[in-house]
Amino acid sequence: MSGGALTCAQAVSAEDDCCGADDVCGQPATWVHAGSGLTMCDLHERNAGQWASGGQWRIGRLEVSYPDGWERLPEPEVEPPKLEIVRFD
Repeated sequence: MSGGALTCAQAVSAEDDCCGADDVCGQPATWVHAGSGLTMCDLHERNAGQWASGGQWRIGRLEVSYPDGWERLPEPEVEPPKLEIVRFD
């Protein structure tokens, strides 16, 4: 995994209630599958919790275990805004 924000790799289609054209979700990832490195957002993790069958869930084109192997990603560290001092003399 490279630097930058991780995104949800869940495949979506026009038939999904939550998503648009055939593509990947692309929302910020909040879950990672330890064995494969695949990632999911909270919405698709909830979908997996409701619809996974036989301990398997499809992410993109791969079947992976669910719920086994999934870990919540740590919250990203947010750098506080930097203050700039401007003097008007």
